[in-house]
Amino acid sequence: MRRVAIISIVLVFAFAFIVTAQETDSTDDKIANLKQQLMNIEWIDTEARIRLEELDEQLKPQNIELAVAGIGSTHPEELREYRRKVLTIERDEIRTQRELLEEDRARIKAEIAAAEYVAYLKYALPSPTPSPVTSPSNPTTQLMSPEEARPLTGALRGAVITKGADGHSYNIPGANLKLKAAAQLIEASSNDQGEYEFANLTAGEYTLEVSAHGFKNIIKVVVVRTGETLIENITLEVADIQESVTMKS
Repeated sequence: MRRVAIISIVLVFAFAFIVTAQETDSTDDKIANLKQQLMNIEWIDTEARIRLEELDEQLKPQNIELAVAGIGSTHPEELREYRRKVLTIERDEIRTQRELLEEDRARIKAEIAAAEYVAYLKYALPSPTPSPVTSPSNPTTQLMSPEEARPLTGALRGAVITKGADGHSYNIPGANLKLKAAAQLIEASSNDQGEYEFANLTAGEYTLEVSAHGFKNIIKVVVVRTGETLIENITLEVADIQESVTMKS
C-alpha cells in the first residue's frame, strides 16, 4: 500500500511540474517554483529511503520466518520464497524511483542556477541610456536595419558540477575552462558558485576543455550562434586515486 502511495506522489509531482512550468513566466516566479519542486523531491526521496530501510529489515531471513510463522501450510518454504519475492520487487521499484528522482534533482538544480544567473544579469546590468533627442537642424539621422541592430557575437555560459557519493550534485568553484577555435584560445575559471561565462564570441564551432583538481578532464564540442547564449552545464567525475596522485622517483 505504501509503495502505491509513493508512486502516486511521484505521478502527481510530475503532472504539477508540467502545469506550473507552462504557467510560470517571470524569472523570479520560475526560481521560486523550481525551488518548491526541489523541496518536493527531497520529501518524496526521504519517504522512499525510509521505506527502503523497512524493506531491508523485512528481507532478513529471520524476519521473513516470523512473518509466515502464523500461516498454516504444508509448504512453508514456498511461503517464505513468495514473501521474499514480493518484498524484493517493491524494493527494486523504489530504488528505480530514487534514481529517477536524482535525475530530476540534478536537472532542477541546473535550471535554478541558470535562472538565478539570468536574474543576476537582469538586476546587475545598467539600464539602457535613453537615446538623445535629434536636433531639428540634423534631420538626416539614419535608422539601423534589423540586421545591423542584431548582435554580431554570441556567448557561452553554464555551471561546472559533480555528483557526490550521497547522490547529490555539488558546484565546483575554481575549475579551469579552455575554449579553443582554429586560431583562438580563451581561458576562464568557474566562480564560487561553479558558474562560468565566455562572452562576445565569434559564431562558430569551439572545443571546450574543462578540468579541476581531483576530477577527470572533459572535452566537448560546442557551437556558438550569432545573437544567442548557449547554456552548457558540465558534470565532472571524480578521478581515480592513481589519476589524481603524481608519483615521484
